[in-house]
This record gives sequence, C-alpha cells and structure tokens, in this order.
Amino acid sequence: MKKNYVSIFLAVSSGLFLILFSSSCATILSSSNQRIEITTQKENAILYFNGNKIDSIPYILLIKKKYLSKDSLKHGVQLKFLTENGEAREIHLKRKINPIYWSNIFLIGFPGLLIDFLTGKMWLLKPAKVKL
Repeated sequence: MKKNYVSIFLAVSSGLFLILFSSSCATILSSSNQRIEITTQKENAILYFNGNKIDSIPYILLIKKKYLSKDSLKHGVQLKFLTENGEAREIHLKRKINPIYWSNIFLIGFPGLLIDFLTGKMWLLKPAKVKL
C-alpha cells in the first residue's frame, strides 16, 4: 500500500515539474487577454473595432493575445472613432514585445521563447488606455 502512495507522489511531482519548466515566463505571468480601456468625454461617440460598432463608451476591449501573433495584426490594431457631428479619428494600438518575454533567455531558454511566441503572450498592445 505504501508503494502506491510513493509512486503516485512521484508521478504527480514529475508532472508538476514538467508543467512548470516546460511553460515560459510570459505564459505563466500574463493574462490570456489584452485589456484596452477606452474612454471619452464626447457624447454619442461611436467606436468601431474590426468593423464592429461599439455604442457605449467607456468600454473595456478584451483582445485574446493568441490573435496578436497573427500576421494580420503584425502592425497592431486600428480603432475608429466617430462623433455625432461627423468628426472622425483613428487610433493605432501598436504591438510591442512583453518585457517578461525576455526573462526566458535567462530562465528557460529557447523553449520558453517558443512557447510565448506560439501562445501570443509575448505581445502587448500599447497604449493600454485610450482617451478620445
């Protein structure tokens, strides 16, 4: 009976060890979503994101980080803003490398860099707060 507990403990410990050391820094420490906070003082403002109309501002836009790795978002994300009087404005959110990503070089190496790249967690959009 005691051997079963030892073998279960070793299996669980080995599994946890592999999970921790096969993951990477940004994957562990970053959220799956990029949060963009959008505010305005203009009344009846309309926001467009990827062609979709968003009526209510202030708005919290959540973008899945795995989509930030795609070539279509290589140059960032465009937000279009229209006011009731026809004033138009475009805001470009630039894709930047998450500073946590570089810690993989010292802690885990190439596997960590690759995991963060594949999961999209190596990217951040800047600015994270947009005031129109």
